[in-house]
Amino acid sequence: MNAAITATAWLTLMSTTAIGAELEKCFADAAHRYGIAAELLHAIAAQESRFDPSTVGHNADGSRDIGVMQINTWWLPRLAKYGIGEEHLREPCTNVQVGAWILAGNIARYGYTWDAVGAYNAGTGSTKEAGRRRENYARMVASQLDLDSRSGGLRHAAGKHR
Repeated sequence: MNAAITATAWLTLMSTTAIGAELEKCFADAAHRYGIAAELLHAIAAQESRFDPSTVGHNADGSRDIGVMQINTWWLPRLAKYGIGEEHLREPCTNVQVGAWILAGNIARYGYTWDAVGAYNAGTGSTKEAGRRRENYARMVASQLDLDSRSGGLRHAAGKHR
């Protein structure tokens, strides 16, 4: 299967937002900074918010997910150490940078694997259920990439980034 998001699919996804070109630069900058394939960041954003920077998700535990990459408010105390508050997460480029930073932390823990992608949404818990949630989320992201997550497609999507 094609590892990169198809041109038609990308244009369709990006045409849903008025800031397509500006947002694309944000993804490219974050990909370069953290050594992550921009296509993978695109796929996560497509899954999380359909590239809508105004998206706010409300969770059963009272936390919220903010912006393009749906950064959970659980991260706010840690982000505060870097001068990043909730209002900053509403800025698309900052949101994409933070999302890439979170994913890079998962990659440091799990390697450039689908477990790292799954942990972006489902966390790093060690229970069987946590593993299933990571796997399910990774499959959804893989479908955004038009990849089969069981075929080793993540490394192919990463290209020269890893």
